[in-house]
Amino acid sequence: MIFIGCGFILADFISPHTYTILVAQTIQVPKQETIQRNEKVASVENLVLSGGYFTRLPDNGIYIEPGKTFKVSWSADGNVKVYILTENQYEYFKFWGVASNYEACDYGKQGTISIKVKYRDKYYGIIYNSVILGQSVKVYEAEAIITWKETVTKLENKTNYVPQEIEDDLYLYLGCIFLPAGIIGVVVGCSKREKIQLWDRNKSGDNLNLWIPTKLKKLMKNSICFHEQTSPFKGEG
Repeated sequence: MIFIGCGFILADFISPHTYTILVAQTIQVPKQETIQRNEKVASVENLVLSGGYFTRLPDNGIYIEPGKTFKVSWSADGNVKVYILTENQYEYFKFWGVASNYEACDYGKQGTISIKVKYRDKYYGIIYNSVILGQSVKVYEAEAIITWKETVTKLENKTNYVPQEIEDDLYLYLGCIFLPAGIIGVVVGCSKREKIQLWDRNKSGDNLNLWIPTKLKKLMKNSICFHEQTSPFKGEG
């Protein structure tokens, strides 16, 4: 047991006992999602258009990338013609006063038109009081909006359980138990061995005095002295 105890203590210094636990760790994981984007690029309110006049949304046009949607909506007190035109279509419309080609068109007091842009170009929203000799039309409100879907990456918290090794003093504790126990065992064993050897010597008569009771020894001693004093041969020449 002494060797076992020493072995445990030595093992604690060389390679301590370990055990595994699961530790919670929060990490951020990228996550992609698609969101809808909207951008208002132009708007007018309470605009009066005389017969034969128009307004542009936006005033200088706007370049739009493919895949996005261009939308024009309006509300007026009379009928107007509303177009979505590319730059070349707008130049033709501006010169001749009519749109022979257009991306989208509608007519009425209110509404919404839109297109899905297929190629990059400059686009215009046109609100036109097409009755040249007609009365003026008041546009309560009109706006041009670009919409598109965009994939964005967001960070999302996620909890993972990671194994982690923990050192303890198990070997040291065991060594502290086995080592003293072994020492005690050796001491007890040696004591018993000495008693057995003493018993053997007493049985063989090597040390008879240890086995003679004290009173018996006194009687024997007195008896010996008595015989010496009463010897019939004492005092004869």
